[in-house]
Amino acid sequence: MIANGQGPNLDSISVTGALSVTSIKGGSLTLRAEDAIGTGGRVSDIHDGADGEAFFDYTSRTDASLEWRVDSRTASEAELLFRYALGANAPRTMAVEINGVVFERVFTFDPTGSWTNWQTASLRTDLA
Repeated sequence: MIANGQGPNLDSISVTGALSVTSIKGGSLTLRAEDAIGTGGRVSDIHDGADGEAFFDYTSRTDASLEWRVDSRTASEAELLFRYALGANAPRTMAVEINGVVFERVFTFDPTGSWTNWQTASLRTDLA
């Protein structure tokens, strides 16, 4: 996932659907921000409510990115559920890349009311 502007604080991504990933057949997989590969921002714990130990803070940079790796043995439809907080007054958008290809050029995260109010945004896609 690559920022296309100031991103929200991202806590995790849950991948659900007909997954065929290592040790998971169907069901869901939750990946924490602190376990992802981040550039341009920082892993932080200054706001309460993250499910894991911390979240990824985009620090108002337009070139920040956070990458999760999901190895799927077969192509399958999946839902990506992003858990985030956005205390700004306006939505923020990001681009979502899958396998190096921009899948969703403008994916919108709506304000959550505060940096400690966590919500989810979902996106359906094919994983290969």
